[in-house]
Amino acid sequence: MTATTQHFLQRHRRALALGGAAVLLAGGSSLLFGFVGREGGAADPGPTMTAAAARPVHTFTIRAYADKREATYLGRVRAPVEIDLAFEVGGRLDTLEVATGTRVTAGTPLARLDATQYQLALDAAEERLTYAVKELERTRRLAATGSAATAELDRAVNAESLARIARDQARENLDDTILRAPYDGRVAARKVERGSFVRPGEPILVFQAAETSEVDFYQTESQLERLLEGLSNGEISVTIADGPAAGTRLALKDYATAPNPRTGAYRVTMRVASETEATAELLPGTPVRIRIEERLPEHAGVVRIPADAVTGDAASGQRVWVLPEGSDRPQPRRVVVGRVAADFVEIVAGLRPGDRVITAGASLLRPHMRVKPLQES
Repeated sequence: MTATTQHFLQRHRRALALGGAAVLLAGGSSLLFGFVGREGGAADPGPTMTAAAARPVHTFTIRAYADKREATYLGRVRAPVEIDLAFEVGGRLDTLEVATGTRVTAGTPLARLDATQYQLALDAAEERLTYAVKELERTRRLAATGSAATAELDRAVNAESLARIARDQARENLDDTILRAPYDGRVAARKVERGSFVRPGEPILVFQAAETSEVDFYQTESQLERLLEGLSNGEISVTIADGPAAGTRLALKDYATAPNPRTGAYRVTMRVASETEATAELLPGTPVRIRIEERLPEHAGVVRIPADAVTGDAASGQRVWVLPEGSDRPQPRRVVVGRVAADFVEIVAGLRPGDRVITAGASLLRPHMRVKPLQES
């Protein structure tokens, strides 16, 4: 007996054993059913087929195609120009003239140093200049009569010039003890307190220009590409979404060409298209919501449905399962798919608003199956 024959016989014996067990189980079942039948007074004709249970599914009712798409993003107001202001001379800070947040015009005094020493220096310079002028006049009279040499007259002229320069420098130093607004704007913050000794060039105040407000927000690479394209062809508009300045249109100022290393998103800076009272009160650093509204092209008969509602493929044809009103048996319907996005697909033919399609569970459906809707997508 070969190994092949032995293997065949072993398989045959196992098959006989299993068959016998099946017969015994069938016989036992018959006896049990017969016993129950006799116990109840009538013989049981045997088990009958029951209707297939309804399969749970999610549905989506198609609405009319929207002609625009909106999205909101969190942005932050920023000043177009923000600089540190400092004294050009050192000294003790005597007064801070303006509170933070106050809007001022160019030239408005913002802070003052104790000017005592600078006033004394100017007084001394004035005295030296007065003496030098008198000395020059005397030397010129003597030179006119031949009583003074030319070199002596030259020294007097030079002394008067140096005294005048020293007086002008002392006057400028005294004027520099007053810190003034360089242009119209707002005091955003102060970095030192009254009574502090400050060095020349040490930042005292943060000053923001009273120019058109700007807003920064962030976009992914694909979002930025679509934003730039839509802004250039007029299909996208950007506005402030909430607060007193809600509805204010924003225009593109610039954008980052390198992503943020932590988030991978790109900074986009928008400026207020036209300044109003409401936008003038937007404080730098204030968070605002930005609305991006995209005008979509008109497509007659086009609808949108969730992506998981479409089954099939390009080779066999794509379809959806439509659940008629009042029925629990969905019907397959072939469709023509248009644009495909991450969470939806556009159907350009085969469906219309009001149709109810199966979403979750659609890939498991077969003809004549019954379904039980659990949730509307």
